Amino acid sequence: MSNKYDDDMKRLEAGFLLQSPGRSKKRGTCQRYDSALPLTEHDLSQLEAILPDPIPDGYRHFLQFYGDACWRSRQWDCRLIDEPDITLNVSYFFGIRENSCYPLRPVYETNVAEFDLPPRLLPIAQCDGGLYCISLSGDDRGQVLGWHTEDVDREEVDGELIAISEGASVVAYAFDEFLHQIYLID
Repeated sequence: MSNKYDDDMKRLEAGFLLQSPGRSKKRGTCQRYDSALPLTEHDLSQLEAILPDPIPDGYRHFLQFYGDACWRSRQWDCRLIDEPDITLNVSYFFGIRENSCYPLRPVYETNVAEFDLPPRLLPIAQCDGGLYCISLSGDDRGQVLGWHTEDVDREEVDGELIAISEGASVVAYAFDEFLHQIYLID
């Protein structure tokens, strides 16, 4: 089944990872696949049930066809939309299946609970020292943001550190734009 993201995924030489059946999640237990297994509406609804708002359309469409963890055979970098001279690496995209080698749900839940990730930011990919997230709500809904825990500003209130800024910066104004900004490093 063809979709609007096939050309980008071929250009990026992307592959897909799922845990091997009957094996624990340890290094080396992931199986590589040349193509992803399409997700069902039920798969997407299960993810959206834990989120404060629906997944933006572009990323939702991408997940329908590429919802397994997506890895690279060669290094990927991404240009920032407002600062094209700055690039960040892209390690992999998170998968939404429970047997994904890089499952999105625990990354989202852990970063919200322990590292002050605003619940409206959904991690979509890993980069060195941080995450690429898509905004689920607000004026920046649908934008892809770079988020690093060390960039979150915290202030002590009543003896407890609380986040006073999100530590996020704009990478792309839409998911499709983000995907087009990623390129292979030779």
